[in-house]
Amino acid sequence: MKSCKLALIVLGLVGAFALGNVVAQTGENPMMPAWMKLGQEHKNLAESCGDYTVTGKMWMAPGAPPMDFPGTAKREMILDGRFLKESFSGVFMGQKFTGVMIQGYDTVNKEHTNVWVDSMSPYMSVGRGTMKDGVITMHSTSPDETGAMQKNKSLVTLAKDSFKMSMFKVEKDGTESKQMEFDYARKK
Repeated sequence: MKSCKLALIVLGLVGAFALGNVVAQTGENPMMPAWMKLGQEHKNLAESCGDYTVTGKMWMAPGAPPMDFPGTAKREMILDGRFLKESFSGVFMGQKFTGVMIQGYDTVNKEHTNVWVDSMSPYMSVGRGTMKDGVITMHSTSPDETGAMQKNKSLVTLAKDSFKMSMFKVEKDGTESKQMEFDYARKK
């Protein structure tokens, strides 16, 4: 009886050691459900990590001249590679502006997700979308200048050392007008 208990303890320790080695080598627990595992989408986000110089423009109204919106951004993976965090800092209309975005890929619903918060608004914008041909298309809502909710669409084109993000206001009839455009260039 004692030898059976000892054998079970040794077997349990060997199993725990083996599982620990797999987790250490792959970063994933093989016992976790498939939907919890990281995929290519997470690797794609990780490739955009780094420090960037950002050249931005913002249109206050359709047809109006754009206002410059320069800045910098730091992009890093957090929570063991599950999410990308972007910390943005810039100047808009003579005021310091900071923002934080958390972006990920929802393996359950098979869609890209993001949350954006910034220093000019107490509103938290939540976006969801898909990627096709290297472009992530996200849909969200946010308050307009009057506080009324508006639909938005953003396009993010990722590349190795640069990427572009454009945001459009979507009218009730489906027409779109560009509100913002940001060009990110990786710092060398």
